[in-house]
Parts: sequence; structure tokens; C-alpha cells
Amino acid sequence: MVNPFRIYVGAYAKIAGMDDAGEIILGTYLNGDGSPVSVRDDPFWNAYMMRHRSLRGQIYVQLASAVEKLVADLECRTHSPARIPLSFRFHAEFPENSNKTGYALMHGTNRDVGDFHIVGFAEPGKRASDGSYRIKLYMTYVWNDIIDPNGKYTMDKIQSAIATVVMLGKNKSYRLDIGWRADAVVDVLPNRKPIISGYPSNSVVNTTNSPLNIPGWWTL
Repeated sequence: MVNPFRIYVGAYAKIAGMDDAGEIILGTYLNGDGSPVSVRDDPFWNAYMMRHRSLRGQIYVQLASAVEKLVADLECRTHSPARIPLSFRFHAEFPENSNKTGYALMHGTNRDVGDFHIVGFAEPGKRASDGSYRIKLYMTYVWNDIIDPNGKYTMDKIQSAIATVVMLGKNKSYRLDIGWRADAVVDVLPNRKPIISGYPSNSVVNTTNSPLNIPGWWTL
């Protein structure tokens, strides 16, 4: 897909010394018209969002909680449905605040436009003789934000002041949502907590719809 940000990246963003994501986000703020920007399954943004360790950890905590509830529900059923929808939201934040990155400029999701949204479905597999089974997860993760000056963040104050001078006050806040898909599997074993493999439990970037079978899981 064509990255909707690219048309707004200007000379100022290049001078700022930011990473590529920061240049794109700030360039859109400086030169855009305030129109919403929605990105889905873009290779650059998929990799950028998925490799952030703190964000993966936040997502993992939420997903693990949902998985535990799902497994508890399945244990009470005689027959498991072929596909179970999942959808929940929470507030996510990037801890960066003093360096010039896209993470620092996004800083946190915005509740007014949907916060962080996890949506998808689970496919429970057949149980083995020992009671163990595997659940396949096909998930979409969406960061919902409004890029605007926020007095709580020093970098936002600085960038807003510079932007006002450079663009003569013509800079425009805008809604931003970035979504990516990632698959995972959950191994449910007797007398153990469910084990999640695949994103967000590790750094493997995979946005296909094929199941993952990756050893290891996130350790908080």
C-alpha cells in the first residue's frame, strides 16, 4: 500500500534529526491539512510498532489476561466453538519523552478515538488424550491517537513551539491510527498457565494469516 504519510514529509523534518517515523509524524503535523491518517499492514510501520519492547509487554499483559479468561470459559464447555471473536481496548504508552523518535511523538493512545484496540478471533484445536490442546490466535492490533501538542510532554512543547514559528501557526493536529496483524498460538497444558508463542511474546515480525509455532514466550 502507499504510505499516506509520505506526501507530507518536508525539509524541516529532515533537519530535525529524528528517526524516519518521527520525520513522517512531525512532517504530517507541520505540512498536513489535519485530515485523519489511517495505516494498515504497512511493512515499515508493522516493523516499527512490533519491535518496541515496552509496547509488546503492555500488549502481552492484556492478551494473556484475555487468554486466561478464554481458557477458563472453554474448560466449562462440552463442545468448543470453531471460532471465538475477541475484542478489547486499553491505554498504551511509549515511555520515550526526551528523544526525537516517532515513539516520543505518539507518546500514548487517546481514549477519545479508541485507545489501543486488540481485535481478532481464536480457533481452539482438538484436545489430546492428556487434556492439552492448542488455540490459534489471528489478531489485529491498532494504535489510536491524536497527534497534537500536549502540555504534559516536554518534547511536544518544544516541537509545537518550533512548528508554530516555522509554519506560522498553520500546523494541524490530526487523528492517527496504525494497525498491524500478527498470529500467535496458545498451548494449554494440564495444571499449567497457558503458554503464548508468537507476537507479542517475542520479537518475530510476521503479519501473514498462517499460524505461528515459535518456542519461547515473554517474561515480565
